[in-house]
Amino acid sequence: MSPQSRTPETSAPDAKAAQSELLREDGSIELTQRTRFHLLFNDPAIRNYVIAAFSALAMIFLILAQQGGDLGGLLIVVIGTAGITLRWTAAPAFVLFVLTYFMVFPTGAPIGATPMSWEIEEGLFRPHDLMLAMAVMVYVATQFRILGFVHQAIAVEGAVRRHDEPVTRRPSAVISSSELGMLMFVLFVMVVVGQLVWWVLNSVEIMPGEEFPFKWIGTSRRYRRLEDAPGGMPAGLTRFVLMIGLFGFGVLLARLVFGYWRLRAMPPAEGAMILIDDGWLETKRERSRQEKWRIWGRERAKTMAEAEAKEAAKTKGKR
Repeated sequence: MSPQSRTPETSAPDAKAAQSELLREDGSIELTQRTRFHLLFNDPAIRNYVIAAFSALAMIFLILAQQGGDLGGLLIVVIGTAGITLRWTAAPAFVLFVLTYFMVFPTGAPIGATPMSWEIEEGLFRPHDLMLAMAVMVYVATQFRILGFVHQAIAVEGAVRRHDEPVTRRPSAVISSSELGMLMFVLFVMVVVGQLVWWVLNSVEIMPGEEFPFKWIGTSRRYRRLEDAPGGMPAGLTRFVLMIGLFGFGVLLARLVFGYWRLRAMPPAEGAMILIDDGWLETKRERSRQEKWRIWGRERAKTMAEAEAKEAAKTKGKR
């Protein structure tokens, strides 16, 4: 076989490899459904996220099936699979809605369901709860990462994307080898912190009538609520008030920490610009008043000079 006849056969894989490399490095190329499937299941970096997402969906199904909500687990798997493979952006919201519904009504029918308040207070650090929370957070995080890889990583400027506006995907070439591991570690820490916060919320009573309104009751006295005491609050209202307070304190603390970190990481030129801008904002009234005085002085000097010139002209004419 001549070299000319072997050229098309050898150039086709090279062209496909070049196209795959271009898709991995250029995030402004809009993908077709075929290229999305190719990236999802052939790109090693994206495939790790796909495996993590499907594993999280399988874990959610197993836990719900163990609790009698196998129908809800099946619906979550179907919705999650559609979100991963068909870039359905509303899939995480529907997964959370279906999960919440079947956690309240495991059989799917609200008829005959009895409220179990002890589940709220006693559900602390149980293995299946930790696994379910971890699986849900892994699915939601990996789902949005996958959407950023194959659909859109940054929101468009308008309500809808224009026809001439290019997409902004996150190229898979920038994925580091430790990114997925760091994501799993952060999600695990968030699950543990959430359980600790819930433990604190169920171990503190609020009594607005007391001098110090917070009272630690611990886990042994959890069922004895102070609703009958003067100024006592129900358990649900207590948790709500504590959650709002912790959220506000957390936002304030995060604002201070990240604000200070931003100032520490600021380059000198940007810091000088901010100082000049703040100095102008603080002294703009004085500066404006000074400029008005300067303009008034110039106008007055100009008027006086014109009057003197006219007076000199009159005196010269009389002579």
